[in-house]
Amino acid sequence: MALADIIACIESDASAEAEVIVAQAREQAAALLAAAEHDAAASGAATLAGAQRAAESEASSLVAGARLEARDEAVRAKRDVLVETLSTVIEAIEALPGDRYAEFLGGLIGDNVRDGDTVALAAADQPVAAQIRRVVEQRAGAVTLEWAPGPAPLERGAAVTGQRTSLMLTPETVVEARRDELELTMAASLFAPEGA
Repeated sequence: MALADIIACIESDASAEAEVIVAQAREQAAALLAAAEHDAAASGAATLAGAQRAAESEASSLVAGARLEARDEAVRAKRDVLVETLSTVIEAIEALPGDRYAEFLGGLIGDNVRDGDTVALAAADQPVAAQIRRVVEQRAGAVTLEWAPGPAPLERGAAVTGQRTSLMLTPETVVEARRDELELTMAASLFAPEGA
């Protein structure tokens, strides 16, 4: 074989081998590119999924917080209604017609006095003092009482004092003494689950 044939053969072999190497390089580059695209897509999807989970979690927290705030506001409003209702009960007692108020206060005094106690009525209750005394005498029975000549230092009601007694009997004290019971009764309707 001539030198030219040998050189041509070497060039042909080198060219064929170069084509194989280039083809392999192209395949490897395509595989690397496909892997990189797959990794990028997977990473993007993971990032997107993570961001979506974080957003859903934050939205859930915001909704839960808003629900708690709304519930707390509703509880505060209902509590205000309870306080206002108790004030209304006191006002209603004080606004009773004279004979009914005398029955209320006289019964209260009669149920709480002891022998030797002194009863002083508030200035506002002096107009029905005779009626109150009659009710007290009926309720207290044989208990011996003294009636103070001056008014009690109260807006409404009676001050009862004695050796073992020191009471302020007013519409406020009656409501306060029964506050828990009254609040439970009112709360049953105010705080009942909706639709119940």
